Amino acid sequence: MSEYRSEVANINYDINLVYSKLSNPEALKSMADMLPAESRAKVQDLKFSADTISVKANPVGEITLQVVERIEPTTVVYSAVSSPVPFKLSLHLDADGIDKCKGYAIIDLDIPVFLKPMVQGPLNQACQKFSELLSVIPYDKI
Repeated sequence: MSEYRSEVANINYDINLVYSKLSNPEALKSMADMLPAESRAKVQDLKFSADTISVKANPVGEITLQVVERIEPTTVVYSAVSSPVPFKLSLHLDADGIDKCKGYAIIDLDIPVFLKPMVQGPLNQACQKFSELLSVIPYDKI
């Protein structure tokens, strides 16, 4: 497994509120409507359940992420159950005073060695995007 870790993001919400939203995919459903039109065009058939998020993303097809681990209030781990390449997305939170926390993302990906140089840059960028997303989600509105 290759690991890609984002920078730490500052989140201006209480760690318990953030964890409650990230650990429950259904709570993220309303956030899909808040996506910019450009982002919505890249994903289709976004579906949420108590433990999964499914999306059709061009050009890879359908990807389903399932919550496989919850450690309240610090960690949520999603595992790809339907994806061309097996991977895990871990979201980590650390309290940072009252009504603030820090968060970062880790992507663990099972990738052949010869492909690693080709995908390393895009995966680092994707991981960083997850971190940036953590800092801009309006947790109190979803």
